[in-house]
Amino acid sequence: MKNLKIKEIIEETNAELIQGNQEEICQNFSKDTRTIKQGDTYIAIKGENFDGNQFWKQALDQGASTVIIENIPISQEDKKKYADKNIIKVEDTLEALYKIAKKKREKY
Repeated sequence: MKNLKIKEIIEETNAELIQGNQEEICQNFSKDTRTIKQGDTYIAIKGENFDGNQFWKQALDQGASTVIIENIPISQEDKKKYADKNIIKVEDTLEALYKIAKKKREKY
């Protein structure tokens, strides 16, 4: 299988699983909430003019099953609201994106 499990993402990116299922498979990745489809993984990229970390809740509300965010606080209320979702915290989402892409290429 060429898709990645959450536990593989955690290993590759030295991430912390805030909540979720390590065995869940991540197939499609998006860094733009406007293109999120049901079950996608949203990667919150921080750019010069925007911070994708501000949109992680929107991504989950639009159907993403997993979000990869930088070191931002997650409230207990948000954990409860998104209890059925996967929240992964990394130090740098852009670096994580590179590592995830590399791992996916290795599988092909």
